[in-house]
Amino acid sequence: MIDAARENYADFLELIDEGYQLTWFHQKIADKFQEAFEKLERGESSKLIIEMPPQHGKSQEATIEFPAWALGRHSEWPIITTSYSDELATKFGFKTRDIIDKPIYRKIFDTKIRQDSRAKGNWITEQGGGYLSAGIGGTITGMGFKIGIIDDPFKNRKEAESKLMRNNVW
Repeated sequence: MIDAARENYADFLELIDEGYQLTWFHQKIADKFQEAFEKLERGESSKLIIEMPPQHGKSQEATIEFPAWALGRHSEWPIITTSYSDELATKFGFKTRDIIDKPIYRKIFDTKIRQDSRAKGNWITEQGGGYLSAGIGGTITGMGFKIGIIDDPFKNRKEAESKLMRNNVW
């Protein structure tokens, strides 16, 4: 199972989170992430949009667990995540960092976070990759990334339906 989790994102999800069981739609999301990731590994451009109702595991699978798996595979890759607030984006980074610190993760991957770089939403791996999170409008200008994730750029439906807010986020 350890080798499978290293190679396959869906297997990683089940191993890293004891008791987690993939539903059919979580499996579909994991497969899409696997496909997009493999394109990046081949040097191809890849974009993925996931839309689903709140509280169905999108952020957990896309913004917390996927970066942990991706950094396990390529600890030199920089990842940037954004959300409608800096607080939420930082929370995602904190949770991803905690996954990388789990003993089970260390059995799967050699990736480690530098001891001098352990902020909740901004940390660097020993191999030079890392995770940077920012709220919409936060400071990511000038920062490069291999993987960029935008999770919930609007706080609520009212903001999402406002042309002014959409333009500001864009």
